[in-house]
Order: sequence, then structure tokens, then C-alpha cells
Amino acid sequence: MRRRGHRLCCCAILLLGLHSSFSINASGWGRAADRLLFSRRVSGALPVEVTQNQPRSGETSETPRPDLRWWGRVDGRDLLRIRRGQVWVVHEEGFPIVETGFRLERPLPTEPVTVTVRKIRGRGTVEVIEQPTRENNFTATIRIEDKKSGSDRYELEVWWEKPD
Repeated sequence: MRRRGHRLCCCAILLLGLHSSFSINASGWGRAADRLLFSRRVSGALPVEVTQNQPRSGETSETPRPDLRWWGRVDGRDLLRIRRGQVWVVHEEGFPIVETGFRLERPLPTEPVTVTVRKIRGRGTVEVIEQPTRENNFTATIRIEDKKSGSDRYELEVWWEKPD
């Protein structure tokens, strides 16, 4: 029997200065393999959905999954900031990022870790410029810089691990 209203819609909330709304797909709630899937629409809404943790095409169950997968259309220079379960962009130069979203597998811990980034797509440079420390409230910062004319779509994979 299919339950009516399997998608719970919640009121708009204020998240990092953006008016946001979210919904939770209750069909997979509570399973260990679930993950939170976030995506930001151009309008500024930030829906949240719990979905099954299935490998993407080209991945196997043995492939280590990134802790964060981020995407967006970049034209200029922007900083991607990560603190605990929050991910946001600080615009520095050029046109603001559009068509952006992310999938967070696990929050950034509140302890020293080493953050690494891999650019999957995009023509410019991407680099970690600040590791999470007590002094920056355990916030990682990644610079995305697209110097060419026009925008390009970027996809990033980010991992964090405790130092040896």
C-alpha cells in the first residue's frame, strides 16, 4: 500500500542568509545507507532529500566515495567553505555562481583533518587554501577560479581524513 504524503514538506527556514525550504523523502528514512542530498536552485531554494546511497555510473562498491560532491557554474573566483554539515559559497570576483548544489555524505568533523579536493569537471583551477583548524572554527576553504571568458560547469569531489 502506498502511503499518501511520503514526501514531507517543511516550512521555509533561514540558512546562512538564504531563504530556504526543504523536504525529506521518508521512504528511506533511518537506513544506514541513506544520505542527504542537497541541491540549490537558481531561485535560492535549498531542497533536502534523503535517498539511497547507490554507486554512480563508473563507481563500484569498493570505490571510496567522496565526503562531499559539489557542482556549479563558475565565472570568476569563488570560495567554497565547509563547516560541519554546512556548505556555502563566498563570491569574490566575476559573476556569482549559478546552477549550484552539493551532496554531503558526512559532516566535516570538529577536529583537525586533512581536506583534499579533486576537480572532476571545469577548465580553471581548484585548490584547498585553508585546512580546518581550531582557529578557523574547523572550516575548510576551497578556491575555485575560472579566468577565461564566460562561465564553465565545475564538479568537485572532496575528502577529509585524520592526519597520520
